[in-house]
Amino acid sequence: MTNNSFWKAPDNSLIAAAASAEMLLAKFRIVAISCIIVVPTYKIITGSDFSWATWIGHIALALSIGVYIVLKRHRYSSVLGFSTLFIDISFITLGLLTEAMSRDSILAAVNNRGSFELYYLAILSASLRYDKRMCVFAGLLTLCCYGSMVVIAEMTPTEVLANDPWTERYGHYFFPDQISRFIALTMATGLSFLIVARSNMLLQLAIHDPLTGLYNRNFLREGIRIRMERSKREQKPMAIAILDLDYFKQINDKYGHQCGDNILKSFATFLLSHLREDDIVARYGGEEFCVICSNIDAVGLQQLLAKFQRELARESFPTSASGPQIQFTFSAGVTQFCETLSTGDRLIGEADRLLLKAKSEGRDRVLVS
Repeated sequence: MTNNSFWKAPDNSLIAAAASAEMLLAKFRIVAISCIIVVPTYKIITGSDFSWATWIGHIALALSIGVYIVLKRHRYSSVLGFSTLFIDISFITLGLLTEAMSRDSILAAVNNRGSFELYYLAILSASLRYDKRMCVFAGLLTLCCYGSMVVIAEMTPTEVLANDPWTERYGHYFFPDQISRFIALTMATGLSFLIVARSNMLLQLAIHDPLTGLYNRNFLREGIRIRMERSKREQKPMAIAILDLDYFKQINDKYGHQCGDNILKSFATFLLSHLREDDIVARYGGEEFCVICSNIDAVGLQQLLAKFQRELARESFPTSASGPQIQFTFSAGVTQFCETLSTGDRLIGEADRLLLKAKSEGRDRVLVS
């Protein structure tokens, strides 16, 4: 995701980080709600302070378990992140409204010092999805939900609020206090947004190669793990290839390292422009690159790379601003995820073995297992 594109969905690396965080939040949500409903459940059992809002907590717990099951079985997407945020904030609001209805007092909603703080947790949890859009969405939804309860309080006659029997527990209604809450919620939204912006920048620096802009080895193994999980879940093939530029050392020795860097950047651009947006391309090291493709088997990826070789043979690349044009080739080893190659290390090892074989057999070829 580019820094200046607010509405664009996060890229593969951020989606991967968000998926991991969403699973962590799902576990935390179950534990947190279980703890929150302990005391209200005790009150239901003893009959000391019955409230229908207590049942909202039990429903939320059941729904949280459902979200956890969905995350275990299905691929994470931004839609799921938006959905869980909507559910969290809606249930907080529903709990406050139900509390107010059971007490027959709007003070139980707008002056509630316990459940209201859960809004802050929901807003700040949005930052763990690494998506600025979700931070804004969570903040706006919270302001709208809580604002609707403040509107109800404002529409309630003053004498009703003044003589409310729950005043001793919740305190008197004071509109400036509500303004302070709105300001605090807005500040929490801004903080969440800044956390995501800063995290995105640091994450991009950590997982991208500074020369080519491709993913680096820090992200590669995580990318392979995610694609293997998707392959198992969707029962679809996944292939991986390691590519190496042929005679790259001779290019460096003859034309200089600046030319070599330009060749690496040109090849990275070539791969990105010819592969699908969902495919993962990483600089594995030196003049080696790694390509991870879902929904394609090893033979299909071999044929695709062979096509790239033919297209690359028709292109020339400048050695410098005024220097001659040169051509280059690449060799590759291709394999796919299967029972015998069920880990990232084994996949990379097999692809690397085939690459070495391709280079020993004359280069400019793609071998497949």
